[in-house]
Amino acid sequence: MAGLNLPKQLETSRLLLVQPAPELAQRLADALNASYDLHREFLGWSKPHWTFEETRESLERSREGLVLSGQEKRYFLLLRQGDQALVGCIGLTPEDNQTDGFEVGYWVHQAYAGNGLMREALAALVLHLDQTPLRLTASSANLASQRLAEVVGFTCTQRIVGARRSETFGICDTLVYHRPIHQPPSV
Repeated sequence: MAGLNLPKQLETSRLLLVQPAPELAQRLADALNASYDLHREFLGWSKPHWTFEETRESLERSREGLVLSGQEKRYFLLLRQGDQALVGCIGLTPEDNQTDGFEVGYWVHQAYAGNGLMREALAALVLHLDQTPLRLTASSANLASQRLAEVVGFTCTQRIVGARRSETFGICDTLVYHRPIHQPPSV
């Protein structure tokens, strides 16, 4: 997977998926801060307040990860066509054995949740990575994330009972989804 060729940008009908850029730090901080209530139940890294400096440093580290192989995270910020509003993020984390592909993670700005933008972005990236094994996990309480995974071609392959704890939902299972590599038709 060291040779994974991620595009500098992907375009959909309503979005631009762009690589991390420090000049987007304030928009990223604003999106994360506005979305804490949506994220806190399912994203362990979420916190009530992100500073400009924290998001700028994160974007710089992530930009390096897109260039260097074997880095921890590679991700795309989702910008709405036209006004360039930051509507979310999709991340790729290499699996322990790089031939196993990547774990996909995503989050959406609370103001843009439920209108299909994340589905559009994730579908475009999954299509671009059709020869790369992909995996993602979701809480059994996160029905929106489960539906999203399934609609873009992932299949639930495992349930890890009692693997998560939520203030609101209590003990939850972790659902593991895989997206098979696209197989060209046989001749």
